[in-house]
Amino acid sequence: MLDICKKLSKMNISDISNIIIFAGGNDVSNGQPISFIKDVIFKTVQSIQEQEQTNYEIFICKISPRRDVDVRNFNSMLEDLSSKLPVKVIDC
Repeated sequence: MLDICKKLSKMNISDISNIIIFAGGNDVSNGQPISFIKDVIFKTVQSIQEQEQTNYEIFICKISPRRDVDVRNFNSMLEDLSSKLPVKVIDC
């Protein structure tokens, strides 16, 4: 997620109408605390909003079930976060 946040902050997104973030699986699998991932997602969305382009929608994909980690808490966090940010959640 940090890599995505850094790349988005440097990109010109003026001609983009939809931004789909499909991330977090490796972070959850590597044991990153959900609160940390939540903060990074929040900062990522904020950095997108700071860009001049305003005609886009932001989507965040839930993590599909994995064998190595239970993703339910992460996906619940995304649902909660979507009520606080201008994002839509895609249930993969």
